[in-house]
Amino acid sequence: MAHGVYGKIATKSPALYVQLPAETEQYTVAAVNGASIIIVYSGRAKADSCSLNGETLKMKRGSVIFISANESVQLNVESRDSGMLMFRAYCALET
Repeated sequence: MAHGVYGKIATKSPALYVQLPAETEQYTVAAVNGASIIIVYSGRAKADSCSLNGETLKMKRGSVIFISANESVQLNVESRDSGMLMFRAYCALET
């Protein structure tokens, strides 16, 4: 699994790329101290989190999801033959 941090892209918010290799079944998007968005570049998954109240959110190429501060999201990857590539931008809250 590859992770990377891009420098500041047009804003002061960092952006991460998350590349899940083929055959990955589950991945947890870790909670951060600030709101974030995820953009799916390739692959498919179903997302679960406590704020979805038991429902699942389907993610595929072009999907964009918002994640509240301090919330994690569990991904059940459906594209196990090709993996998944996502970009995550977030704004860390100052404490």
